[in-house]
Amino acid sequence: MPATRARWGAAAALLALAAQAQAGEFTYILPPGWYDITNGAPRNEPIPAFVLQDAASGRYARVAIDPKGTTLEKVGATFNAVESPTTGHLTSDLANKAGLALLTTLRSSKVAANLVSTSVVSMNGVDTGVLTLDVLAPDGWRRIRQYIIPGHKTTAVLTYGAPKDDFDKSTKVFETAARGTKGGYDPGVFHWGEVFKSGAIAGAVAGIAGAIVAWVRKRRVAADAPPEPAAVAAGAPPAKTPQRRAVKGLWYCDQCGNPVPSRIDTCRCGGKRPA
Repeated sequence: MPATRARWGAAAALLALAAQAQAGEFTYILPPGWYDITNGAPRNEPIPAFVLQDAASGRYARVAIDPKGTTLEKVGATFNAVESPTTGHLTSDLANKAGLALLTTLRSSKVAANLVSTSVVSMNGVDTGVLTLDVLAPDGWRRIRQYIIPGHKTTAVLTYGAPKDDFDKSTKVFETAARGTKGGYDPGVFHWGEVFKSGAIAGAVAGIAGAIVAWVRKRRVAADAPPEPAAVAAGAPPAKTPQRRAVKGLWYCDQCGNPVPSRIDTCRCGGKRPA
């Protein structure tokens, strides 16, 4: 168990260092009805704390979740965008190599994954890489679709995911949202440098595995937690479960009770961060 935890910890550290979000060049749209959780959760919505913590990590330019199918313990469809400091023209051969490199990187980080398909499509006149993978999360297989969109100076990696059995129902929604992205630019030349070490691959890994690593670590911490001590006196009432736990990277608003990323001092409801 300690060795496995160390491997996941190393993978999480790699993702955090490899893909810091550099928002600014691209503009994203969200599927209808989805919640933008980049800066915290909407009021009173049941979203897992580890998802909010990952959204608040600073890795992403945008993070969103579909409230349908999402509970405090279950993750429905998700979206995130990572902007990586590299760009270049995309071809089908390059997309295929990128997909294989991504698969190798995930497996080396002990994330079970299978590459389903790779292709290049034209989106708003820009050749865009499309990668589809199956990734094993703690609650089962999730299907992931990524769009790699070159820009003038950076590349946006859009990652959409859903439970594998539900994925086909969301593909049109994902594609419509992806095609609404603004900021794509085809430089017409390669200048990717070493593609397998490029920011695009790091961004692709972060988009897929960031929340999954957090998810696995959450499950392991819960499994390793000692059992609650028995009541001292016979007939003593059971200990109350805390309504909320301290989560690194978040603070809780006293006004509405919702979690807010630590980098933000004012909740969406207007409540101020406690001194």
